[in-house]
Amino acid sequence: MLTVGTLGTGSDARRKAHVAKRISPKLFRELRDTTRKALSDVTAAVFEEIHQGLEAEFDKLSMDLHSMVVERGEVSESQRFPETAAAIDTQLNEIDPLITRCREIIRDLSR
Repeated sequence: MLTVGTLGTGSDARRKAHVAKRISPKLFRELRDTTRKALSDVTAAVFEEIHQGLEAEFDKLSMDLHSMVVERGEVSESQRFPETAAAIDTQLNEIDPLITRCREIIRDLSR
């Protein structure tokens, strides 16, 4: 806060006194709180969108895995196309730590 000794003289002093009188710490607290809430809302919305996207992808993956289950006597796709099955398995193993970390972040943000 400005003090009388630092205001200067004449019109400069009146201007500084006016500014010091009109700008209060409350204004900055309100601005800080408003900014914090806006940032929190945006962050929550972004993570909710990520969460929904991941859930949709996991649902699709689950449906794909269920469709690979075969009836007795039927040859599965992974048996018919072992190279593709191995490539998919490798890719899933590579992204597993990322998926686990995403789930942890979403769980932590949901609290």
